[in-house]
Parts: sequence; C-alpha cells; structure tokens
Amino acid sequence: MKRIVVKPAVRPLRGALKVPGDKSIAHRALLLAGMSDGVSRLRGLPPGLDVAATRRAMESLGVEITGEGDSGILVRGRGLNGLAAPSGPIDCGNSATTARLLAGVVAGRGFSVKLAGDETLSVRPMERIAVPLSRMNARVSGRTTSSRTTLPLIVGGDEPLLGAHHRLSMASAQVKSCLLLAGLRARGETAVTEPRVSRNHTENMLRAQGVELYGHGRTVMLRGPARRLEPLDLELPGDASSAAFMLVAALLLTGSVVDIDGVGLNPTRLGFVDALRRMGGEIEGEVLSECAGEAAGCLRAVGGAPLRGTDVLADETPRLLDEIPVLAVAAALARGRTRFLGCGELRYKESDRIAVVVEMLRAFGVHVKEYSDGFDVTGTAGEPLEGGGRVESKGDHRIAMAAVVLALTARKPTTVCDSAVIANSYPALFDALARLHDGSVVCEEG
Repeated sequence: MKRIVVKPAVRPLRGALKVPGDKSIAHRALLLAGMSDGVSRLRGLPPGLDVAATRRAMESLGVEITGEGDSGILVRGRGLNGLAAPSGPIDCGNSATTARLLAGVVAGRGFSVKLAGDETLSVRPMERIAVPLSRMNARVSGRTTSSRTTLPLIVGGDEPLLGAHHRLSMASAQVKSCLLLAGLRARGETAVTEPRVSRNHTENMLRAQGVELYGHGRTVMLRGPARRLEPLDLELPGDASSAAFMLVAALLLTGSVVDIDGVGLNPTRLGFVDALRRMGGEIEGEVLSECAGEAAGCLRAVGGAPLRGTDVLADETPRLLDEIPVLAVAAALARGRTRFLGCGELRYKESDRIAVVVEMLRAFGVHVKEYSDGFDVTGTAGEPLEGGGRVESKGDHRIAMAAVVLALTARKPTTVCDSAVIANSYPALFDALARLHDGSVVCEEG
C-alpha cells in the first residue's frame, strides 16, 4: 500500500497550471463517439484509470480507438446499432460512471453483457439503473442482497426497447445519462425528471451530435429511435472537480495565487465555487471558449482572506457532491460552523464518504458531528491544525486528495495511506503541487 508523507507548505502556492481533462465529459465522449456514424477526434482525455476503463469497454464492444496523449485519439464509430458482443465480461474497474452509463448503451441489443468491477465498485447500488431499464424492456439482473442490486450486472434483452417517463427519487447525472443513452434506440419518448438539476454533459453532447432534446426545468426528453449520431471533434476542458483541490489549497495558504487554465466552467459543475465564495474565498472565473456546449476558461484563487462557515444545503448538492470532501477541508479552517445537509448519497461513493470524511477530519483534530445524511464541521478560524498523524483514504481518491490539501496547512508532516488511488483521477497531483510550491517537494513516499 503506497503511503505519502505530506509536509507543511512553507511558502505560498503560485503559478498557473492545467488539470486533467474532465472525467465526466470523457466517459460520455468515448461512449457517444463509439455509437456515432464516422470518426471522432477527442483531445485532452484524462490519463486516470476510470476513463481508461471506459475506453477498454468500448474497444471490447468492437469500437476501434487509436492514439494517445496530447495529440488526441480517433474513435471509429460503429453507429447506434453496430456494437458487437464482447468476448467476455467487461471490467469497469473502480468506475461507477462506466458501469452505469454502459448499461444504457448495451441494453436491448440482442446479446447479453456482463458488467463487473473491483471490490469497491461491486458494493455500489445498481438498482437505480436496473429498475428503470427493465421498464424500458431491457433484461437486467445482478447480485441482490436485501433491497440492493450490485455488480456483477448482466444487461441484455432481445426485444426492442420502449420509451418511458422516469421520475427519479434523487438527482443523478449517471442515472439520467444511462436512461437517455438507452432512449436513443428505444421506440417512443424517453423522459427523465429529477428532483433537482444535475450536471448536463450528456445533454450538451447529444445536442452537438444532432439529437433534438425537449423538456424544461428538471425534465429532459428525447424521441427515439434516433437516426444517427454525428461524430465529435472535441477538446475536453479541464476537470472542475480536480481543480477544486488546487483552488482550496490556494485559499488556505496566505499569499497564494493559483490560476487553473482551460478548466470547464459548466454552471452545473461550479456549485463548489459558489460555496467557497459564500465562505469568503476569493475566486474569479472567466469564460474564454466553448465546445460542444461546454464552456471553458480560467479560475483564479487568491489566498489569505479569512473563511467563515456556511450551510451547504440539499438543493445545491447535485452541483458539488464530488467536491464536498475538499469543501470540508476549507470548513475545517473557517470561522464557525459549516453544515453539509442532504448529502446522504455520499455514503454510496467509492467509500462511505460521510463516514470517511468525518474520520479524516478527526485525525487532524477537527471537531465534527456526523448525521445520517450529512455532517457539521466546526472550524479553527484559521488556526493551523497539528497534523503529524496518519489518514486512511479507504481506497477513495477524493478523500486522499482532500487529506493532502489539509496536510499542507498543518504544523507537522502527515502520512496519507493508500495514496495510489489518486491515480484514478489526478495522477499528476504531486508534481503540480511541487511546481506551485516553487519547485519544492511537499509530498514524498513514506
């Protein structure tokens, strides 16, 4: 198990950098390019393990993908109905996005696909896609314990898919996307209504590929079967979730000025920026470009302003759910109490993120109160934490990265265990921190 020892930062973070390409957009681009009519060019795909799982999945379905690195990749689409049966199970690794969206892609194709994953992914709930896909005439079965369906999941169906109106009990871009992807080949209208608006990358990409979407407010719908998907020519923006860790680190270290260039500025992803500004953080953003409905530009964070506690409410959690671990880090050094409410979905991520965030903060000496669907953090009003202990990431990349950020502000070096999981989303995190820290290494293998 890889461990990283994080030293306290002895100087501000200064400079500009780019973060990896947006994971959420990358998953969707690979899936939709593979079903398009023609050759798509995708540039800026992130190097993490999760997106690699989606690429391997599409290749196993007969999609030819060539190229690597900054020059981009070429995806030779097989059309909406041209995917081939895989030779064996598809390994989704640790990526719930891969598993859930892929289920919508392979549903009702006349052959069965077995979706598998690692130990962590194999306990995450899949009934939220299995039940609505079954309503669309797909055959879906998985391992069932109590009321939960988990991987391995077998998805198939010999009969044509039928459109349906789905009313989700919780906002979920993964579930919404799964059902819209299935709806591309279903007869009739497929509609998804959410209790709150979730990220809209799938809708943006479908529109860029010529699919007409309808609906308003919290409902999106399409009429199938679609005739074809246009190929994509897409430069992925930087991942806003990865940028959040660098921005919070800058806010917490007085004198820091960090620019994140080329980052995605989709409003459905920037709830964490709104929360940090509400806490008193100095963050500026500027839109500089747009591609396939996705805005991109620069985010700048300036450190030194005192932070204050706030309430992060259920209505805004779909726009910042992935960033709650690092928002909790900001709350740990703010003045007063910060409440995270209505975020019970965090218990079904790579870890039970509520429990593990609470455990991580307590390892630093932060006062935290845990609830079934959230937690309270009482901050130190800027007083540095002691550090010097060990933090267990529990195999969760966002917990590991949040612990690294908090450790930078502590008085003593802190050991972050199982830090290798950071490669799932941001393999170059430690190199980026060293560059911003005037070339000095702050994270070393322990």
